[in-house]
Formats: sequence, C-alpha cells, structure tokens
Amino acid sequence: MEDFKRVSHGDVTLDAHGKATLVHVNIPTDVDMADHCGEQCEGLTVTSNLRPCRASWTLGVHHPLQEQLLPEEILHKIFILVVLQDGDPAIRTLALTCTRFWRIVREESFLKEAHFCWLDSVVNWNSFSEEHRRTYRIPYLISRCIQCDDMYKDCEGYWGCGQRGKLQGFYSENDFAGYCCMDCFYSAGGTI
Repeated sequence: MEDFKRVSHGDVTLDAHGKATLVHVNIPTDVDMADHCGEQCEGLTVTSNLRPCRASWTLGVHHPLQEQLLPEEILHKIFILVVLQDGDPAIRTLALTCTRFWRIVREESFLKEAHFCWLDSVVNWNSFSEEHRRTYRIPYLISRCIQCDDMYKDCEGYWGCGQRGKLQGFYSENDFAGYCCMDCFYSAGGTI
C-alpha cells in the first residue's frame, strides 16, 4: 500500500490474478512523446503543457480517462485494504478524493465488508461458540448521541478504529445505550 501513497505518476497494470500494481512512469518532456498521455495530449506543441497533462492523472484531480483505469470491483478491494491499513478515517479521505471514490466507499456493502474484515483481523472466531459469533459478528449501526448529537458506531461487542489488528475493547453490554461515550451519559444525568 505504501507504493500507492508514494508514486505520484504511474501506470496501473493487472497481473493474471487481478492484483493491481502501480508502476512509476517518468513524466514525458519531449514534444515527440505527446501521445504518451493519450488522445487528450495529441496536437500539443508546447513542451511545458505535457507536465500538467500527465500530472492530471494523479489522484484528486479529475481526468476524463481516469474512470477507465480500474473497474469499481478492483477499486473496492483496494479500498478495503486501505481502510484496514489506515483505519476508519481512510473512508472519509477516500470519499473526499473524487465522486467515483465517494460512490464506492458509501455503499453499504463496502462498509459491511470493511467492518467484517476488521472484525476478522482482531478476533479468532473459531475459538468461540456459534452463539457468540451470531451475537457479536454483526454490522454496526451509525447512531446520533442523545447528549452531544455526534454520530458514533453503535454496536455491542468489539470496538475499534477499523485498523487491522487494533482493538479498543470488548463490551458485552451497552451500558450507555443512546450515548457515544460515558461522559455524555453522565452529563445527561445518567447513573448505573
């Protein structure tokens, strides 16, 4: 994943198993390489125009041919790995990159898969009973806190930030139902 973060200009290729690889490509500097960027570069005669054209292939900048780079199924799988690597905040970062990424990461199937991949990375489900798996291997709900109106993951069981292998705790009962944290619960006058 680090290669995807470091390489700013490159070509994406798929191997026989469908694994995406980003290969660094030098930015063209000669006019005779104008077709290197594709049809949108044809006819360019000013060398200085080639660099911005090639730079437009970087993430965060829309390019008409970007949508042909990878199918959404491949991006979906890559984004799951990104979220497991960086945690839940990566979902927001991906969503803000472009509308295509936003459409992918807001899908319920994506959020469920990311959550279950994280759960599977912190829990050895084979060591627990079937009843435990049915009770705690469930998708989370997004709820609003009654006290502060912040959105939070509302789910009994395993809590974490969505980062592979990182677990914040296990809560077998939801003592603060409707509240994002203990502080909001007590601020609202709650007692246990």
